Amino acid sequence: MPSCSQGRVAVAIVVLLALTYFAAIAGPSSAGGHNPSATTAVNDGPARDTVLNSKYVARQIFKTPCRRVRVQVRSQTPNPRYLGEAIPPCGVVIRRGLYTFRKICALIVHEYGHLAGHEHSSNPHHIMHPAIPRRYPPCVRHEALLRRRAARAKRL
Repeated sequence: MPSCSQGRVAVAIVVLLALTYFAAIAGPSSAGGHNPSATTAVNDGPARDTVLNSKYVARQIFKTPCRRVRVQVRSQTPNPRYLGEAIPPCGVVIRRGLYTFRKICALIVHEYGHLAGHEHSSNPHHIMHPAIPRRYPPCVRHEALLRRRAARAKRL
C-alpha cells in the first residue's frame, strides 16, 4: 500500500497533467478579454500555406523590426470593426472566415505596415488605406506564381 506522501505526489502529477492538457486545448491567452479557445492555430495545410505565403509577400513590402511575426486566426479581432489588427510589437490577428488568398494576403501586408510604423492612407489604392484593395498587385502576382507551381507539380 502506498504511503500518504506517494499518494499526494500521484495526485499532484495527475492534476499537473490535466492542467497541461487544458492549457494546450485553450491555446495562448489573448489580449482584450477574448476567449482564448477561439484562437485557431495556423498549422493545418491550406490555411498555414496561405498565411506563410502572405507573410512572405508582406516581408517584401514592409521591413518590420520583428524577427518573427506571429499571425493568429480568431473568431473575433480585438476591435470587432476590423478584419485584422496589428498587435505590437510583433503580432497580427485576423478574423476567421477570410476565404481567398488575395484577401488574406492583402490584410496581412496591411497589418505588417502597421507593425512597421505606417498609419492609414487616404489613397484608396494604397495598401495602407483602411478599406484594403481587392486586387493588391503583389498578392495577385504571388497567387499566380503559386498557381503555376501547383500546375507544374501536377504534371510531374
